[in-house]
Amino acid sequence: MINYSGYYYETDEDYPYDSEDLFVNSCGHYKLIHRKEMHTYREEGRRDYQLLYVAGGIAHFVEGNTHYELGAGGIYIYQPQVPQDYYYLLREKPDIYWVHFTGRKAGEILASMGLPLGQPIQLTIREELPELFEKIIVELRLNRYRNADMAESYLRQLLITAARYHNADSGEKQVYNSMFDEIINRFHQEYQNDISVAAYAAEYHISNSWFIREFKKYTGYSPKQYITNLRLQHAKELLNNRYLSISDIATLVGYENQLYFSRIFHKYIGMSPREYRDRDKIINQKGDQVIETIYCNTNG
Repeated sequence: MINYSGYYYETDEDYPYDSEDLFVNSCGHYKLIHRKEMHTYREEGRRDYQLLYVAGGIAHFVEGNTHYELGAGGIYIYQPQVPQDYYYLLREKPDIYWVHFTGRKAGEILASMGLPLGQPIQLTIREELPELFEKIIVELRLNRYRNADMAESYLRQLLITAARYHNADSGEKQVYNSMFDEIINRFHQEYQNDISVAAYAAEYHISNSWFIREFKKYTGYSPKQYITNLRLQHAKELLNNRYLSISDIATLVGYENQLYFSRIFHKYIGMSPREYRDRDKIINQKGDQVIETIYCNTNG
């Protein structure tokens, strides 16, 4: 394990320093190199606050029966005298920064920042945060004039920066959710058209790969999968109308090629369009039930 750290008291003591509003006890940076696992468990916690930042890889935090997995950009803050249970695995390449701090207004400062305690905060990766950790470590390692004040100022910057990005990411998430709701509504109106996922991404000024990845997070399906589901659901409804031919239904739900439509339908519904239309006869003949599901596993 690589461990680069600095301590104001030259030891890893968790002094509850109450003569200052905010005070840094220690700060460090570590990576697992050979050790397969590192597990920290403090049944009674510490007397100071602890903030951990995942600069790379994955970190695991356990709160009772709840397990949180934080990736790069993740932050977790422990308040004093709260049990701590977290671990890292070598295969997940953890790259972790940490800082212990105290002060009579530490809790008030954190509350004013809107940074939650004992809960995961997943930010997009921010280069400024590791730089601020490094500056705190340097101040604690070098006994320079008023190094405690300088470390405290960098900690304030770190907290403000994390709070700013936490607020911005939360706002962006609301904007993205609204955007996806709008796109989904359009899919429901335009599913029968020749929909280009790349064209949608370009229209909303986002990359195609980001659009596919984030849409799947939001709905559980990729855009292509979602559109296929819509088409097949409407095709099943139309197949109940015996005045429409299979070819007409294929066209109405967005497939110009009837053969391709039949192949897609059979792949995901488990029977051909004609068999689906005649399923009542099949059930009566076989004396059993037909259980139908749609699960699209197409790419993109």
